[in-house]
Amino acid sequence: MSKLTSNMKFANDNIFKGSGMQFDLTTGQLVPETPTLYSDTEIIENFQDLDFQDALARYRHYNLPSGLDGNMIERILYYRYKGIFLYIPEIDKVFFLPYTLGEKDGVTGIDVYGRYQVATPLPFNGKSDPEDFKGMEKQKALLSTQTRHILRSLDEYFRLLDKGMTPYEIMCNYCVELKDYPNKIAQQELTRYQLQRPYCVMMADAIRFANTAALNKTGVIGVRVQSPDEQKQVWTLANTVRSAALHGKNYIPVMGNTDFQNLGDEASSDVQAQLTYLEAINTQRLRNYGLKTQNMDAKAAYMNETEVGASLATAVSNAYDKGLELRQETYNLVNALFGTHCYALPNENCIEQDLNGDGVLYSDKDQSGQADNASTTTVDGGDSNE
Repeated sequence: MSKLTSNMKFANDNIFKGSGMQFDLTTGQLVPETPTLYSDTEIIENFQDLDFQDALARYRHYNLPSGLDGNMIERILYYRYKGIFLYIPEIDKVFFLPYTLGEKDGVTGIDVYGRYQVATPLPFNGKSDPEDFKGMEKQKALLSTQTRHILRSLDEYFRLLDKGMTPYEIMCNYCVELKDYPNKIAQQELTRYQLQRPYCVMMADAIRFANTAALNKTGVIGVRVQSPDEQKQVWTLANTVRSAALHGKNYIPVMGNTDFQNLGDEASSDVQAQLTYLEAINTQRLRNYGLKTQNMDAKAAYMNETEVGASLATAVSNAYDKGLELRQETYNLVNALFGTHCYALPNENCIEQDLNGDGVLYSDKDQSGQADNASTTTVDGGDSNE
């Protein structure tokens, strides 16, 4: 059987192409076109949402200031890569927001290590374009007046106290920076969304490849016809074949000299091969977070249980641990600056360890926060670690 080539056309497709009509494969009649059940974008966004959920679930944040929760912090890090914790006295609250380079007390630019010295907070617009603040002009105007020096260490905090600054003055003039992963070259700071997007696209491609492979195995036959009458005969034959298959008839009579052509490709890739490719891409996607997977290495099939466990433990102890370290170090500075008791822990599901000894790999959540008029140093936000 020959393959379908690019110059072949279905009979009469010039009549209904673009008209919103299509052939009903059951009756052979023209009917309104059925919308596509999915689009390329929808499949990609489905995997991007999965990646977003995996990113949010990596760590647990406890005892955060009022109005903050771990999901919001991780969301900003996913789409903006970095943010700052700052206290805004006009609102009497601690915020975590994206930021840009600022100027304060004659200090601006970056230090000798390429780090920002001063930050100006920006609203988190929830959009892919970080510069689109339409409808948020008032918030942006307020935040533009909240420029802060970036606190880098506890030693720096104590030096400020030794210079005569009060804790409140320090809190109103300094902020703490948090990044999703360690610094690379300053000009190449990519968000997690940008880093993971290619893997989501490839996974969506794998789904479409698998769908094509499945369709190519259906054995659909294309028939060349010369007239509308022959076209009707083919549709009649198609219905007859379907009926015969449903009723267990092995043979049916066929009259005429029409040329049958197989639209499937018997040499096409197997569906399982595409799904294996999908699993391999997903494994690498999770490895970027330092998360364990069930298929970490092709060699796992030849490893014993101890060797496989050691391989998984190594994979989860690099990128994952570095992300946790950044969050824990940041909270040490946050606690000093704002008088809080924040801390971060691994998600029990991610490291497969029962950290709180409750017998299950699950972290209880408490996102209630505190009342708006409560003291800033009261720590009711974040997760519950009971």
